[in-house]
Amino acid sequence: MTLPTWSNLEKSQIDSETIEEAIARLIAVHEADGDAHTGAGKSLNTHKTQSVVDHPAGSIVGDKIEKKAVIIEKLSWDKLLIVPSQESLDGWYTINEGTGGRIDVYVGVIEMKPGNAIGNKTYICIEAGNYLEVAQTLDPFFEIKANFYDHSIVDYKMKTPGVDPFDDDTNGFGFECLKADSIMYAFYTYGSTKYRTALTGITPNIWRNYRAECIYNSVSGKSTINYYVDTTLLHTYSEITFSISASTFFAIGTQQQTDESEEGDFSISTIVYSSKWP
Repeated sequence: MTLPTWSNLEKSQIDSETIEEAIARLIAVHEADGDAHTGAGKSLNTHKTQSVVDHPAGSIVGDKIEKKAVIIEKLSWDKLLIVPSQESLDGWYTINEGTGGRIDVYVGVIEMKPGNAIGNKTYICIEAGNYLEVAQTLDPFFEIKANFYDHSIVDYKMKTPGVDPFDDDTNGFGFECLKADSIMYAFYTYGSTKYRTALTGITPNIWRNYRAECIYNSVSGKSTINYYVDTTLLHTYSEITFSISASTFFAIGTQQQTDESEEGDFSISTIVYSSKWP
């Protein structure tokens, strides 16, 4: 005589539903119950009332936060944060070479144009002073809104740290868009060598948000640099040998590559630099 499997037995002589079918049905009912586990002492209720809700890092994303939900009183500046408002360039270091170059300052916006001759540069930078520094061990990042209007005529560059953003002999990292191919690049320089990667699909001559961040690994002594455009991570240099030590937070500029008298505009806004305190 073959013994039937217990789960295949009918529940009773008056109910032909098998035990296995009954278990599956009850599980489905439970899963469809939106109030399951919400009572006092139950798992979901306990989760909601915990003083600290411990979710994995990065599990809360921007579109889950209601607009105006995070008020200023809830923010804490636990890092060095530089947010110039661009109503003036007092305290900035500025260079404007050649004839026709200009730096125009408006509330919240800076517009730059290089001089008319090939090689003329116009750039700005902010110095850190005597007591602050830019170093890879401090996890520096900068973020900037920029519009590279005339990328087919001039070169554009944004770099931290640095005085002259076009100086590739000093260590740093950032973005560049060159007249030679009108492509946006992520780059870093180390030991007078520049490493760069094309960020394909980026249209430079519209307002975009650019962010580059350097994250130091104290165990390996290496650094990772992430490059974002409009909040999308487009490239990462992982665990590279890299070091920076400077007294300028960032440098931004444009360099003429054609003989043009009216072209080469570069607009920037909403500049943010941040790092750990030294």
